Amino acid sequence: MIYNKLGVSIFALAIILNANAEDKSQNFSELEVKYSALEQKVNLLEENVKELQAQLRIRAESVKSNADDIAGGPGNMAALVSSDKKEEINNVKHEEAVCPVIPESLVSYNNLILKKKYNEAIIALQKFITKSRSDNDRGVAYYLMAESYYLQGNKKQAAEDYLRSYKNYPRNVMAADSLLKLAIYLSEKQNKESACNLLSRLEIEYPNRSISNQEISNTLSKKLNCDL
Repeated sequence: MIYNKLGVSIFALAIILNANAEDKSQNFSELEVKYSALEQKVNLLEENVKELQAQLRIRAESVKSNADDIAGGPGNMAALVSSDKKEEINNVKHEEAVCPVIPESLVSYNNLILKKKYNEAIIALQKFITKSRSDNDRGVAYYLMAESYYLQGNKKQAAEDYLRSYKNYPRNVMAADSLLKLAIYLSEKQNKESACNLLSRLEIEYPNRSISNQEISNTLSKKLNCDL
């Protein structure tokens, strides 16, 4: 009888041990499935990272191409004036002319540009534009953002923001300079007709603009033989 009971106990223990082994085997299989799924996600993330890196390389090459494509550009006023004016323009440091009529609300952003923190300035100005309720401030902000892009060598993007400054906020204090720099950009791209049209607008819409703006626009008009 004792042996029979012992046999039953051993049999029951064997069943329990077998059941535990099966549970562990099942748990291990589930872990393998989860590990496999996780590994696939990691591989997918690695592919996404590689794709993003490739896009960044393409973007960097595009920016460099834009920089190499245009000699001078909207901000390079000295290259557009006659020899008797070049020395006068060259004596004006760019940092002193980034924004001569800077609104108080944009002083800190202008300072970022003076410190050559162009990316930081662009990001900050983009946020400023979405929050500001002043048309003048938004117009000047686009001008400053254009200057930041120009100083980075991205003259095409600079031209687009000069256009936004002038077109969307035509009464901002930098609108006339934005329009002039657009005309300069178009002249650099050999688009004489469009450049002359902008210079004509400059004369009509901003007759009381700054003296330096008038001198440079007049010089450019003569160089392009515009019929104003």
